[in-house]
Amino acid sequence: MKPIYIFIVFLVFYTNSFAQKPCPGTPTVDYSGKTYHTVQIGDQCWLKENLDVGKMINVKKSQSNNGKIEKYCYDNDTENCSLYGGLYQWAEVVQYQNGATNTSSPIPEFTGNIQGICPRGWHLPTYAEFSKLLAKIGRSEKSLKDIGQGNGIGAGTNTSGFSALLGGGSYKDTFLKCDFGAMTFFWSSTECGSSDAWGLHLYFDSNKPRITGYSKGTTAESVRCIMDDLPDKVKNKNSFGTPCPGTPTVEYAGKTYHTVQIGSQCWLKENLNKGTMVKGFNAQNVDEKYCYDDDPSNCNKYGGLYQWRMAMQNRDNGANGICPNGWHVPTKSEFKILAAEVEGNSDAILKDYEINMGADSRGFSALMAGYCNDRGYFSGLGNITGIWTSTQTDTPTALALFLDTEHNFAFDNNYKNQGYSVRCIKD
Repeated sequence: MKPIYIFIVFLVFYTNSFAQKPCPGTPTVDYSGKTYHTVQIGDQCWLKENLDVGKMINVKKSQSNNGKIEKYCYDNDTENCSLYGGLYQWAEVVQYQNGATNTSSPIPEFTGNIQGICPRGWHLPTYAEFSKLLAKIGRSEKSLKDIGQGNGIGAGTNTSGFSALLGGGSYKDTFLKCDFGAMTFFWSSTECGSSDAWGLHLYFDSNKPRITGYSKGTTAESVRCIMDDLPDKVKNKNSFGTPCPGTPTVEYAGKTYHTVQIGSQCWLKENLNKGTMVKGFNAQNVDEKYCYDDDPSNCNKYGGLYQWRMAMQNRDNGANGICPNGWHVPTKSEFKILAAEVEGNSDAILKDYEINMGADSRGFSALMAGYCNDRGYFSGLGNITGIWTSTQTDTPTALALFLDTEHNFAFDNNYKNQGYSVRCIKD
């Protein structure tokens, strides 16, 4: 069956994909003579490189509150700082704020963002922010590690774009040879007792990242900064694009849909979510839908998945189908007009900003909703989406538009009893 072949190709692409999406408006940060790149992961913006700021001192000397930022470089070699970043004791990292030392807690205790040695507008991550990062990447340690870092089940894939390097650390004025290339630890600003602080620990053969406590004074570890706040537009997808004149929203079947004007066309910004959920192995009847994994919460986020006859309500090309009055299921020609309007990088421009390689600069906000095949199995959530056109190719098949987490924008024939998304266009 043809759709099976195209999905196998997509699987090859997205299992090797990299989320190299810089933070909106801030692709790089120049700080203390170095240029750092940024990466957006969910609604967090991180530096992609470990911090390398300050003057190198010998590991036999303690970093001190002397008005100067001090760092260690692994093996006392500045080249290691250039590649892996500096190594810092905790008090140096927080810059002794509120009287913090490596053996005593700050008074008053820290609240809010602690800039420490990070650039202005950035801060040291908290325990909660590390926890949020791990939740976003599905607690997959290898997705945080750069390619070539780790091995076995812990071999880095860097699908998050975090690009962690296993640069080791120091312990009691000594660089541990067994740690270099085997582990890394990133300080947080959150203490776990007066002499320890929490941080993110990654290990070469592990795929289970841990937030654990390290000694503030006897260890020197890496620092990765997080932006104080992402622009509000990233947190509010409806701020992307321009609403259709006179029709900013559409009320339909108990739901509110937003609109977006792209060139001469007016589209709904969300996938249609109408009808009663039935299990994926059941044929759809009037006003029924599939929800990915038979889970209604997936319909709420990604919209329903519809067989073509259900989407079209057994009507012909360009018909209203299950869309609201005054709207219809788009034809292939209408999707081609959309693609021409955003010509140059249509796949990225059409995808929601939270999607790998997504830009969403025109507000179409496509989500990787997955699909339901003709045997009732669900696949591809978070990696691929198929959106029905109203254009038939022959009796058993119709065209759908496909986007995935890489750079694919394509039409393909699909059996009408498969479940794909529906996005409506105004008449």
